[in-house]
Amino acid sequence: MIEELLERIASSLERMEKRIEAPSLSTTTAAEPEPIEEPAPPVDEKPNETPASPPEDKPFDRDAAKDRLRELGVEFKERARDNTLRALLEAAEAAVPKTPEESEAAVPKTPEESEAEPSQSETSIDDVRAAFTKLGETKGWGYVKRVLTDLGAEMVSGIDPANYGNAVKKARALFNE
Repeated sequence: MIEELLERIASSLERMEKRIEAPSLSTTTAAEPEPIEEPAPPVDEKPNETPASPPEDKPFDRDAAKDRLRELGVEFKERARDNTLRALLEAAEAAVPKTPEESEAAVPKTPEESEAEPSQSETSIDDVRAAFTKLGETKGWGYVKRVLTDLGAEMVSGIDPANYGNAVKKARALFNE
């Protein structure tokens, strides 16, 4: 069977070589390719408005962008490219509240409010995963394994949803030790 395949490949190669050497002797004729039509440019629905100027029109000040990112509390690599810094700056400034209502919503909670334990019905698997990740990254993954073992599970998905609140409580207790 392999020999037959090799013979077929060899004969195909021979035919291709003959076509390359004498294209006029080829048994098949190549059809002329149809011209490719380029898509029409998009129609501007608002012709009176001037398009926004690209950010390249004004020079990008890396140092000013880095300073602003630090003010906003954004972590970045010092060697980040201009495009990365621009994107981080745009995203960070978009997250800054502009109205008083947004400002009040962005006020950080007191430690008591942020550490308040959610009730059993409010705790989701994402809360458990977040608590376990924090515990594992700071104290070690052995602590996470210990909590899982206490709850009779091998993985987070094996925890009974009724025990999500207990899992978060145990993880936070170990984290605060």
